[in-house]
Amino acid sequence: MKRSRSFLRKGKEFSFVPPFSNSEKSLHKSGEAKQSETRSSTQVTKSRCTLLASACCGSEPPTGRRGGAKPRTPLPFQSPANTPELNSSSGLSSATDMSLLGKTAVVTGAAAGIGKAIVEILLQNGAKAAILDLNKTAGESLTEALNKQYGAEKTLFLECDVQSEEQLKAAFEKAAGTLGGVDILCNNAGIMDEAAWEKSVTINLMAVIRGSYLALEHMNKLNGGRGGVVINMSSLAGLGPFMTCPVYTATKHGVVGFTRAMAAASAASGYGLRFNTICPGFVQTEMICDVSSRLGRFSHLTEVTKQLEEKLGVIKVSEVAECLLELVTDETRNGEALLVFQNGKKYVTFPSFSQ
Repeated sequence: MKRSRSFLRKGKEFSFVPPFSNSEKSLHKSGEAKQSETRSSTQVTKSRCTLLASACCGSEPPTGRRGGAKPRTPLPFQSPANTPELNSSSGLSSATDMSLLGKTAVVTGAAAGIGKAIVEILLQNGAKAAILDLNKTAGESLTEALNKQYGAEKTLFLECDVQSEEQLKAAFEKAAGTLGGVDILCNNAGIMDEAAWEKSVTINLMAVIRGSYLALEHMNKLNGGRGGVVINMSSLAGLGPFMTCPVYTATKHGVVGFTRAMAAASAASGYGLRFNTICPGFVQTEMICDVSSRLGRFSHLTEVTKQLEEKLGVIKVSEVAECLLELVTDETRNGEALLVFQNGKKYVTFPSFSQ
C-alpha cells in the first residue's frame, strides 16, 4: 500500500495526506448514491474535516471507510518530494542574539488582535513601534494607552490602508523619521473573504510583497541601512489546503513561498535582512467569528471549518506574538516557517532543490 511521507510528532508517526483521496471521491459516484443517502450529513462532514486536518497539520487519518473498504491512497501530487516536513528534532532555539533595545518596528494591522499583541511584546522588550491600521479610533486609543504604560514616544499610530502603495510608503517614511529608522517589519494585516477574493489577494499577498520591498529600501545594508528582520504572517492554510477558503489558502501559500525566496535572495546578496514567516492555526480573533459570512461560495462548508476548529483547538494572540519574538531575536533564523497550533510549535523543513 502506498503511503504519503511519514514524519514524527511527539514520538508518533503522522503523514500529510491530500484533502480528498480516491476513496473519499468514491462517496460521490453514482454506484454508491443510494448507500450514501442513508448516511447522515454530519458523518460526511466529519469525514471531510478529518481529511482536511490531516492534509493541513499532519494528523493521522483513518485508514479506510467502514466495512473494511480499501484504505486511502495519496494522490500523485502528494509525493514526498513536494511535502513540507515538521522539524521535530531542531526544537525552538533559546538564542536571543538581537537585542530589541532602541529598535524600531513597523507592524501592519496592529490596532487589535495579533498585531496588538505583537506591538505589546516588542515594547515589553525595549523596542519602539509604529502601529499601522485602518481603524483610527482603535489605533489612537491603543497608542495612548501604550505610551502611558511604556513611556512617551514609544509608539506612533499611522492610519494606513495597506492596499495603497502611496499610504504604505508614506507610513514607512513617517515611522523612520519619527522613531529613528526601521529595524523590524511585521506584515500582519490580513483578511479572509472568499467573496471579495481580489481584495483578499491584494491585502494578504500583494501588501506583504510591497511592505517587504519597502523594508528592503529602508534596511538594506548595501544602501546604508542597518539591516534587520521581516516577519510575514501566514497561516496553517499556507502549509496545507483549506477546502473552505481556497483563495485565502492561495494567498497564505504565497506568503510562505515569497518569504523563503526573499530570505535566500537577501542572504546571497548581502542585504543584511532576515525573512521569516509564522503559520498559526486557529487564533482567538475576529476572523474566526461568524465564519460563514467569510466563506463566500463555500459557505455551505461552514460546519467543516467549525469541526476543524474543534479538532485543532484555538490559540491565544499572545502565543503568536511569542513566536514573533523568537524569530526576531534569534539571528540564526532566516527563511523559517514556524507552525503554531494548540499542542505546540514546530519549524517546518521543506525539500531542497540544491541537493
